[in-house]
Amino acid sequence: MTAATTPVNLTRAAHVGISVSDLDASIAFYKALTGREPVAEGTMSSVPLGKSQGLLTSKLRYATINLDNSLGIDLIQFQEPVGERTNGRGSATRARSSRRSRRRSS
Repeated sequence: MTAATTPVNLTRAAHVGISVSDLDASIAFYKALTGREPVAEGTMSSVPLGKSQGLLTSKLRYATINLDNSLGIDLIQFQEPVGERTNGRGSATRARSSRRSRRRSS
């Protein structure tokens, strides 16, 4: 991925979605961080949602915590397909790691 050289002048956002591996632990963390309770929690399952993420279908649990500036932090735990824990590594790092593993096993 190449970094953009032309600013897009983003000045506002309504929501920031964060994919998490443990929704309950993440809710506890963000409650402690912000001092706020979730304003919404639930589950969602659908083909259109999956397709929007490049999947056939998906099922997830979510919680939203709103800040004073109206920014919603959406915590999302994919249940189907089960998300892969990255421990802070980006997808490019995982792809390189995976290619190295395949080369070693050949």
